[in-house]
Amino acid sequence: MADEKKRILCYGDSNTWGYMPGTGERYSAEERWTGRVQTLLGSAYTVLEEGLNGRTTVYEDPVNPYRNGLRGLGYALQAVKPLDMAVVCLGTNDLHFTDIRGAVRGIEQILWTLLNANSIYQGSTPVFRTEPRVLLIAPPPLHPMVDTQRTECLLCGKVSDSLQFGTLYRKVAEQFDVPFLDAAEFGTVSEVDGVHMTVQCHAAMAEAVSTEIQRI
Repeated sequence: MADEKKRILCYGDSNTWGYMPGTGERYSAEERWTGRVQTLLGSAYTVLEEGLNGRTTVYEDPVNPYRNGLRGLGYALQAVKPLDMAVVCLGTNDLHFTDIRGAVRGIEQILWTLLNANSIYQGSTPVFRTEPRVLLIAPPPLHPMVDTQRTECLLCGKVSDSLQFGTLYRKVAEQFDVPFLDAAEFGTVSEVDGVHMTVQCHAAMAEAVSTEIQRI
């Protein structure tokens, strides 16, 4: 019997996985935004978590392999299909290897691939049950303290780039005609590491995402 629940894939990095600032442990399902979205949406939905620490949009990490989001996307989609929607929040880790423009080019490739997933990843059943629906979320900006860290920190000097996520990702969303949310509106990242979301930010993001999913 076909699954009647709406199936939502959340594809992202450590802030989707639920990385806890300062400890590196994982927020509980009740605390991280994906788990909260599941609770808010209720039993008519299945929220599928696909967060990976260090995941980029399209860039290879020479130290930590398997972080290229585009390379991993097909595996994720095929493993959890059928889907009704994909929620994407990626780009922060791109700033280890490129600038904000490079991150924008990367998210464009991710979006194009998702919107064409049924033809790209052909199989016995389609990835999306109907037309692909994608919600794009701009990552939260880095905390200013990141720029004061030791010089070998790869994100040092990238705060100004991260502040452009909201503006530039919104333009990408308009270009691809997909819904958009800006994580900067949900609160600031933790001052502990300058990168990862506080539990309060997770809660606010969950409220906005669940509302937008229901609207779509």
